[in-house]
Amino acid sequence: MPPHEKGPMNAAEVIRLVGTRLPSSRITGDAWILGGGYLNLVWRVPAKPRSVIFKYAPPHLVSDPSISIDQRRLDIEARALEALGPGGDLSPVASQAIRAPALLDHDAARHFIIMEDIGEYPYLGQWLFRGADEVAARDAGRSIGAFIGGLHRMTYQVERFASSFDNAAIQGVRSGSLYRMVPAVLASWTIPDSTALGRNAIELGESLEKPGRCLTMGDLWPNSIIISVSGIRVIDWELAHFGRPLQDIGHLAAHLWMLGQRAPEAQAAVRVSACLEAFVTAYRESLGHDSSRIFGLEEARLAMVHAGCEILQRSVGNFTEQYLYAGLGRASPIVQEAVRMAVSLLRGERDLL
Repeated sequence: MPPHEKGPMNAAEVIRLVGTRLPSSRITGDAWILGGGYLNLVWRVPAKPRSVIFKYAPPHLVSDPSISIDQRRLDIEARALEALGPGGDLSPVASQAIRAPALLDHDAARHFIIMEDIGEYPYLGQWLFRGADEVAARDAGRSIGAFIGGLHRMTYQVERFASSFDNAAIQGVRSGSLYRMVPAVLASWTIPDSTALGRNAIELGESLEKPGRCLTMGDLWPNSIIISVSGIRVIDWELAHFGRPLQDIGHLAAHLWMLGQRAPEAQAAVRVSACLEAFVTAYRESLGHDSSRIFGLEEARLAMVHAGCEILQRSVGNFTEQYLYAGLGRASPIVQEAVRMAVSLLRGERDLL
């Protein structure tokens, strides 16, 4: 993909800003825009001693310019990367085996950050489909679970994180684009109890707009997890907020279920299942004696309601493009199975954990 001009930030300006803000970096080529982002515009800038990533937050969704969104979301990401980095408040959560990218620069006024380039490695889903064995899949799930559990445990009911990661504006957008859309989607499938299930989804979204309990990653899905030769890297922290554990756990569980359903062959499905099982086990173990307090029965139940909402929207709702169900219609048995799973989760009949 060639360098691309788009909006108020373009490739030439990215090069200028990186050269100005990181004078020790010697730029060796053009900035290349990376595709696939829903929220932000992201460029890779080749440089010596190493390339960097430049991320800019426009005042709307990149995937849908009609939806306005708070540009301060990258302030949240910068805080998260700084806290998780060496010497940061949350540095004990991270390790070389699993961590976030290093923050190199942040400009709150111009809504951009510059960070470490992890490199061109597979996302978790790609790796599980074709680059892992079952043992490695379990190890990855275990690392991710321990990392997220450490994040939740270390920040649970800690006021300074509540004030630093108040991302209510982003939660409001998510509530509108995910939970509030569930009733219409269910009704279009003539689900008998669509009204009650839709109301439960809306109530969950509203509850997640209220002050939370711990710092959550906020967007824990396979495309936020890169499997590199140096370890696992968790990227895209702009949706991080002081919220509820259920959102992180339900989100990744939903996406791993979808990956398992859409796996290209049986052994890949086994690897996905192994990763999910190890993730959940390690997450609960990492909470230690605080497990029932941080992620008790009710939190786990609501995590499955969130998972149902996410599977529904990814399979037949607003977020089907460029993902696992793209190009499949309502008549597809795969789509119908996904809708049945989503409805079962919303009803509390199934549990992915």
